[in-house]
Amino acid sequence: MLRLTALRATLTAQATRPISDGVVRGHRHDPARQLKAWPRRVRPWKAAALAMFGAAALTMTPSPAAWAFMPGGGGGQIGVPVSSIQVSGVPTASQAGSTIALAWTPPVAPGPGPLAVWLTSTDVASQVVTMACGSPEAPLASDTSACAVGSASEGTFVFHVVAHFRTWTMTSASSAPITVMPWTTTSLAVDRSTVTYGNEQAATWTSSVGSSGVIPPTGTVAISSADAVVCTILLPDTMCTADDPVGLSASADPRSVVATYTGDNIYPGSMSASVGMLVERDSTSVVVEVAPAAVTYGFEQTAVLSVTVLTGFGEDLPFGGEQMTVELGAASCGITVTPNVGGGGSACFLGPSALPASLTPYSVTTTYLGDIDLAPSEQATAVGGLLINAPPSITTVSLPPGTRSQAYSTTLAVTGGTSPLTWALASGTLPTGLALGPTTGRISGTIGSSATTKSFSVRVADASGAVATHSYTLSVG
Repeated sequence: MLRLTALRATLTAQATRPISDGVVRGHRHDPARQLKAWPRRVRPWKAAALAMFGAAALTMTPSPAAWAFMPGGGGGQIGVPVSSIQVSGVPTASQAGSTIALAWTPPVAPGPGPLAVWLTSTDVASQVVTMACGSPEAPLASDTSACAVGSASEGTFVFHVVAHFRTWTMTSASSAPITVMPWTTTSLAVDRSTVTYGNEQAATWTSSVGSSGVIPPTGTVAISSADAVVCTILLPDTMCTADDPVGLSASADPRSVVATYTGDNIYPGSMSASVGMLVERDSTSVVVEVAPAAVTYGFEQTAVLSVTVLTGFGEDLPFGGEQMTVELGAASCGITVTPNVGGGGSACFLGPSALPASLTPYSVTTTYLGDIDLAPSEQATAVGGLLINAPPSITTVSLPPGTRSQAYSTTLAVTGGTSPLTWALASGTLPTGLALGPTTGRISGTIGSSATTKSFSVRVADASGAVATHSYTLSVG
């Protein structure tokens, strides 16, 4: 008894000494295997005492445990537990869509050194175990108390926390079962983030639908911004371009575009995260024309000032009704733009006597101010401008006399007016044998032998409709 008491005291003193990595004499050993070897290494009375002590140690120590090996009396070794790893509680799991959120009480290392933690997932139906978060080769790094399993498969699962310290591994109790119902996820991407209004088909949209099952989803995916549908994908296709090249209005900030999966008889619908698409205003140009290019003062309303607005990508003006102003010196006229193919346009007219007559044409200019979708144009100028002539005036005061049976010719002179001019008798008749040229204003012919002196009025009208008259007496002798 005295010997056994001394042996126990020696073992207790050595077991309480600091032991690095739970190892004595450079190796770890299985205590059960060690105990089997003791009868060959120690005296029988020592073997019985050590076997009793070892059995008590195995019964009291949590499993698995760290063991140290120390020399025993008679040159043998005994195994003594020095530490163990614990995993407290069970993981909790909750599902949000296709993601399972897991949380648990983090394991604590029983001593110095790294602690590896990962989670496993067990399919309740098949009992197949897979890695849920981390793995033995790549354990959880920053957070060992929570993780999320994305794109979970359909089925019912339980989860276990696994902790590994040095050579010891402990697995927690299982979580409550989590049943994953069918789900889908929809993605959206575009090959360019900026397009021009009227050229939205230049962007290609790509969308795919992931699901919880092995059967591919069917149905359609609508690419849209607010209430405007950009294009539609019919699964299993994954790409589309704008059906309507002016489906999205321009905006100063990127528009939010999403892909919406409609779902089918197996899977529910889902919506992607939004993708920004900046729609810039399209460029515009303007053509302004004047016809005719010259009018007579007081007849400016006969000039048609037409304006054509052209868009960069040939789309119609989106709204119409925009106001434009045509400038001519101090005068102007307003236009209400009407949409048409490739842009829009309209015409306006000056009022009578809007501008004084001038020897040089007035410059005719206009600018399209733009709208939410179209940028302003540069200033447009009509080729040649608009010339405003003075009214016509016959400047021939009197006519030379004529002689019977003799040739006669004289041309009436006129100033002002807008070509072409047209001459005619306003009243009276010419002496026999003479006629008035309608385009030349020339009175000519051979005076008849019985002709007499005549009084008459001559009228000249210009292209604008202005008229001048003059009365004459042509003496015949």
